[in-house]
Amino acid sequence: MADAVNLALENSVEEAEQLLKCSTFSSREVQMIFQHRTRFEYMFRRRRVPASRFMSAIRFETDLHKLHTLRKVRRGAGSTVPRAPLGVLSFPEGLT
Repeated sequence: MADAVNLALENSVEEAEQLLKCSTFSSREVQMIFQHRTRFEYMFRRRRVPASRFMSAIRFETDLHKLHTLRKVRRGAGSTVPRAPLGVLSFPEGLT
């Protein structure tokens, strides 16, 4: 179970590096994001997962996406700081 969780998180290391590089989130904030995602991944690997756990994970990712968008807007269009690709933070139509 731990191997599957670690693999899922290792696949999103590039996203974390981009978030740090474009100064959207601090290193401590990125650590907290990945701690939450690790906790959610372990919950999803259990035998019986109530729907409320999935809803809390979706709520977390939605709030994270909103915060990312807000910080991009607050930073402004004229900023010379490179912007991170949304990657996992982008959602399909209908989920936003």
